[in-house]
Amino acid sequence: MAYLLQHLLTDSAARRPDRPALAAGDRSLTYAELDRLSNQVARALLAQGVAPGDRVGILAPKSAAAVVSMFGALKAGACYVPLDPNAPASRLSVIMRDSDIAVVLADTARLSGAAALADSVPKLRSAIVAGPHWGPGDAAGTAGPATPGLAVVSWDAVLAEPDGPVAGNPAIETDPAYILYTSGSTGTPKGVMISHRNALTFVVWAAAYTE
Repeated sequence: MAYLLQHLLTDSAARRPDRPALAAGDRSLTYAELDRLSNQVARALLAQGVAPGDRVGILAPKSAAAVVSMFGALKAGACYVPLDPNAPASRLSVIMRDSDIAVVLADTARLSGAAALADSVPKLRSAIVAGPHWGPGDAAGTAGPATPGLAVVSWDAVLAEPDGPVAGNPAIETDPAYILYTSGSTGTPKGVMISHRNALTFVVWAAAYTE
C-alpha cells in the first residue's frame, strides 16, 4: 500500500511498465522510464549531499523535467520546492533562503538563472541540469556556465547514475513532501508544507472523482 507519493510511481512501474505515464510536446515517458530516470536523479541528489528532509528547489516550467525532478527529490528523501521560472530573481532568492535550499534542479534553459542566484543564496552549493526532454535519445546535457562556488552536474552525469531502486529512504507519511509558496498577506512569500499523507489523500480523492 502506498504511503509515500513516490510509491504511486514505483507501484505503477511494476504493474504496467510500458504504459505511458506522461507526455510533453512530441515526447512521452512510460512508467518504467519515469521510474528509472527519477532513480538516477535521486542518486545525483544524494551524491551532492542531499539528506533526508532537505529542501530541493525545482526551477523548471510545467513539463516532463519537472515531474522527473519531483519524483527524484522524493526518492532521495527530500522535500521539493517548486520555483516559478517566471518569478523575479528577488522573489526566488527569498524563497530559496527561507526554505534553506542548497541544491536546485534546473532545465537547460534556466541553468544560467539558477547559477545567477548563487550570490544571493549563500547556502546554494550545486545545480543539477535537467535534460530538455528527460527521455532516451535526447541530446547530451550541458554542464552549464562555470560559476565559482557552485557545482554544476550535467545531464550526462545524471544519466551515468545507476537506474535501479533507491534504498534506505527513511521518510514517513507525515513528513513534508513539498512546500508551496504563496504571496502572503504582506506580499512576502510564505511557505505551506504539504505532507505525503495530505497529498496522497487528495490524489486518491481526485482519482476516484474522475473515474
